Amino acid sequence: MSMNHGLLACRQPVFAVALVAMACVWVPAQALEQAFPPLQLEGLLKVVDRQGTRTTLPPAVVSLLQLQPAQTTPDIKLVAFIDKEGVKHGFAPLNGATGYFMFRKEVDRGHSVYYVDPKMHLVRAAHSFVNQQMIALPEAEASNELKKEIESWVAVLSAPAPGAVHSPFELPQISRPPQ
Repeated sequence: MSMNHGLLACRQPVFAVALVAMACVWVPAQALEQAFPPLQLEGLLKVVDRQGTRTTLPPAVVSLLQLQPAQTTPDIKLVAFIDKEGVKHGFAPLNGATGYFMFRKEVDRGHSVYYVDPKMHLVRAAHSFVNQQMIALPEAEASNELKKEIESWVAVLSAPAPGAVHSPFELPQISRPPQ
C-alpha cells in the first residue's frame, strides 16, 4: 500500500464525519427545537392519564387558537406543575389525537397558550399580559416562547423524582388548574 493510499484511507472517515455533521446543520432548527424526546412524551401522556384533571378551556382561548369544538368538547385532561420561579406550566392532549394544548402562566407576564400538532410543532399561540385581553402571537415570537416551554417540560421530565424509583415520569408538583 502506498503512502498516498494510506492518507486517503485516513481522510475518508474524517470526511464522512464532516458530512454527517453538515447534514445535522441542514435539518430545520424548529423541528429539532420543538420536539419532546419520544419516551418523555409517552411518559407525560401516562402521567396525564393517571393524574390529569378534567378542565374546560375558556372560549377566548379556543377561539384564538382556532381549535375545533371536537378537540376540546366536553373537556380535556390536563396536568400542570409550578417551577422554582413560580411559573405554572400546563399540558393536555386534545381530543381525537389532534395535537396538544400547552400553557405557561407567569405572575408578572401573564399567560401564553399554545396549540401544537401531534408531532409537537407549533400551530398557533396567543398571549395575554396581566389584566389584558389575549392576543394572537406572531409566529417567530410564538416559536421562541414554545421552545422555552418545551424545554421546561423536558427538564422536569428529565429530573429524577424523589421516591419514584420505578417511574421517572412522576411530576412531584402536580397542581390542579383553576376551576
